[in-house]
Amino acid sequence: MVAKSLNPATGKLVAPPTRVVI
Repeated sequence: MVAKSLNPATGKLVAPPTRVVI
């Protein structure tokens, strides 16, 4: 698991290494 690619807020994998995904 990659903390950078994985959003800790929603727990979903995102393409760009974004920290805030709403």
